[in-house]
Amino acid sequence: MVSRGELSAGHGRTLLGLNDRDDMVVLAKKTQELGLSVRQLEEEVKKANRPKKEESPEEEAPVVVDYFHEMEIRMQTALGRRVQINGKGRKKSLTLYYEDNEDLDELIKTVCGKDFLNE
Repeated sequence: MVSRGELSAGHGRTLLGLNDRDDMVVLAKKTQELGLSVRQLEEEVKKANRPKKEESPEEEAPVVVDYFHEMEIRMQTALGRRVQINGKGRKKSLTLYYEDNEDLDELIKTVCGKDFLNE
């Protein structure tokens, strides 16, 4: 293609940088059809030379579970109130929200036991 003038010498030198010689004809035709510049062809060569990741059909992406969010939901359901868990960093915290003093008493009884306030 270079000898016929269909591609420039710069295109030809760039194509020589391909690791897989079978890709050379494919990229040469693509360059001619799309009118790629030498710079664009260089990017295509870089892409073609990258190692291909082999995907095994048995491997699926791991399921990521936000443990703290799941615990917040379960605690909110069990306690009937807003719960916030911060499990990041060095200072971890659990925040239980309440409306008034009576609600606080109920929360304390639920968490610490019914006899806790009678002591």
